[in-house]
Amino acid sequence: MTTIQQVAERAGVSPSTVSRVLNGKASHLVSQATRERVELAASELGYQPSAAARAMVTGRTEVVAIVCQEVTQPHYTRMIEAARDLVTAHGYHLLLAAETPGDHGATVEYLLGRRQADIVLHVTYPVERVDDYADRAARSSGRVVALGPMASSPPLKVMSAYWDDRRGIHKGLGHLAALGHRSVAFLAGSRGRYKQRAFEAAADGLGVAALSVVVDNDDDQLAAGAEMAALALAAEPRPTAILARNDVFALGAIHTIHDRGLSIPGDISIVGYNDIPTAAYAVPALTSVRTPVVECAAAVLSSALESLNESEPGAKTDVHSFGFDTSLVVRASTGPPPRAVGGPTDA
Repeated sequence: MTTIQQVAERAGVSPSTVSRVLNGKASHLVSQATRERVELAASELGYQPSAAARAMVTGRTEVVAIVCQEVTQPHYTRMIEAARDLVTAHGYHLLLAAETPGDHGATVEYLLGRRQADIVLHVTYPVERVDDYADRAARSSGRVVALGPMASSPPLKVMSAYWDDRRGIHKGLGHLAALGHRSVAFLAGSRGRYKQRAFEAAADGLGVAALSVVVDNDDDQLAAGAEMAALALAAEPRPTAILARNDVFALGAIHTIHDRGLSIPGDISIVGYNDIPTAAYAVPALTSVRTPVVECAAAVLSSALESLNESEPGAKTDVHSFGFDTSLVVRASTGPPPRAVGGPTDA
């Protein structure tokens, strides 16, 4: 690896002069002829500046990190792709970091405290929990922003982008109720208590009989969805529709429904949640509630990057929030309930 010392020897100048030219700091103190000699020497030797050294001079790492517990979940595929394109357009690199349950912001603080990233986007639930460690993260030279569903209100100390899952669950169940379904099972998994409560509240308001189905472990979400669908189908009376906490649960449920010889939506309708890329390619194509992860990532990262580029290193981002709504994407997996189930037939 070529060093600054080697470039200095080739150009016939001091290492400090090379640093001024290549790092752009105080380069006005160097003559045009000297700058050209240094740049030519660096080019001939194939000099590549050290990111760590550059960070020491500029105060910037040119890295944006995304921290998320479920970084491999298909729900976040579009978000990561959008974030990659955005940060690349700003001349930054994207780093993905998976945190463990109960992390409480430790991974975010590590990345910022050790100057591993200029911006850390924490994808978390509920989004306002980022306020719990905002003061600790603020001691670093970087900045933290947040993305995720809101439980009560947006963060007060950290820039964020958010949506409300309660509204999303109501949209999914409202769609089924409008089709005539009066008995709906919710596939909650082992960790979906917030959405489960939202489902039960929505069912009560819409006059729908609610059946919440849980399992002890949903690490394998396809298997968990298949298992919960079997439990729902065994209920008496059998629900005419299923609303799943996420699309992966719904895909597992579709497998079980087909395996039992039932048709979708003829015998039972199903609605997923998040609208992952594969939802449109399920058989039948899955009706789903789309969560605005792409819009949220674009809004909060664009604002943070623009603020970062316009400010001095160490300056803090203004605190404001971007709220987005969920949307219902209707496909072939939903229809009216079967007339022979849950009600009389015509003579």
